[in-house]
Amino acid sequence: MSDGRFKRGHVPWNLGKSYTLENHANKTSFKQAKKHPRYRPIGSERIDKDDYIILKVADRKWKRKHRHVWEKYHNRKIPREHVILFADGNNRNFDIDNLLLISRRQLAVYNKKYKQTTSGELNEATLNLINLELAIKDKEKRNGS
Repeated sequence: MSDGRFKRGHVPWNLGKSYTLENHANKTSFKQAKKHPRYRPIGSERIDKDDYIILKVADRKWKRKHRHVWEKYHNRKIPREHVILFADGNNRNFDIDNLLLISRRQLAVYNKKYKQTTSGELNEATLNLINLELAIKDKEKRNGS
């Protein structure tokens, strides 16, 4: 009765033989994999649950289109703690003049105090006002008032 172990001095049958897949596999061993029915090629777009357009930039990697457009135009990543705001409020308008880079701090004040309008100039004026408010608040904090 065998205990399932090799005996001392056992020589395997394939010792010294070279084995490559090309030499020994037959034509039907490996078949072309089928793509998943929901597979989308790179460059595909879809709409996410927040109604933003999402762009497939690599396999298994999707990015919001407005962020991708801004990064490609400026040739750099969006800084940490910053977001892209649509100046006219239309999240389907990807014109580079419509995409504004603002800090999350500015966005918090913007969402709390002001309502986004459909006018790009008015939104930019609102952001300037927010910057002024934040600068005053920072100055007061430094002076201890």
